[in-house]
Amino acid sequence: MALSYVYVRRHFDEEAREKALKMLMDVRMAFDNMVSELEWMDAGTRARAHRKLHAMRPFVGFPEWITKPEKLDKFYSGAEVVEGKLFETFLKLTDVGLKKSLNSLREKPDKNRWISTGTTVNAFYSAILNSVTFPAGILHPPFYGNGLESINYGAMGAIMGHELTHGFDDQGRRYDENGNLRQWWSVETLQHYHAKVECIIKQYSSYHLPELGNNFTVNGINTQGENIADNGGIREAYRAYQRLRSRSPNQLALPGLVDYTQEQLFFLGFAQVRYSLVPLQRIHMYVVYIVVRRRKAISTARFSAGSFYLLSGPRGN
Repeated sequence: MALSYVYVRRHFDEEAREKALKMLMDVRMAFDNMVSELEWMDAGTRARAHRKLHAMRPFVGFPEWITKPEKLDKFYSGAEVVEGKLFETFLKLTDVGLKKSLNSLREKPDKNRWISTGTTVNAFYSAILNSVTFPAGILHPPFYGNGLESINYGAMGAIMGHELTHGFDDQGRRYDENGNLRQWWSVETLQHYHAKVECIIKQYSSYHLPELGNNFTVNGINTQGENIADNGGIREAYRAYQRLRSRSPNQLALPGLVDYTQEQLFFLGFAQVRYSLVPLQRIHMYVVYIVVRRRKAISTARFSAGSFYLLSGPRGN
């Protein structure tokens, strides 16, 4: 946390946090509207879904208390730094951290606690806290702050939607708005939900990864949570961006790519943060997350076709 304090003072400001929070609220509103339009969800389950979505705690940037030196001192109370002995210092800090964790078992749960540091380059959903966390570390290019809202919403907006959707994926849906493990779906709606999820499982299980052999396919069951979040996230972000454009229609073009529409820039922003070079020997390590290139292609293939007029074939839909 001390490093987070230094980091946010030098590389993150309140304006950036407020802007990111505004984007998150836009994406959440888009998700809320999409829930209202679900014909297969009954009124009672829909009301509880709205309640859970609105109850999600949004943590953006960094925890406020790390900017207060006295609270940082309290956080590190009991910690000992052994000069010149890095490993010994690490062990002592680990011991203090373990004691704090054990002591917290006797305290009232803190629903407003952060589950990451401000320097982390990642995003999170916590089912037991019903919170979404977007640290300052990820609120920088190429994920965010690219200058154009089309790219920002395609990149960071889709990540925000992804985490929000985790609250309703195959695992997150089991928890209510208070983070309690209980059944809040009606039997009929849950049957419809399982049918929808089964379609996603079958779709992703049909995708082959020829790099790993002729018979190697994506495991649609193991990856269903991430696939649900991917598909929901980009749709929520796209709808949020459309609402932004309706409020501010005169969006800037990207120098060098002036022939691209705002919708195309949105999908380019989405794709740019998901492309990566993964050695073949590491692909086998992916269990929950399917290969990044496939994730991007599958979740956007039909959705982006109208913007790019993609041709059918291995690189289209």
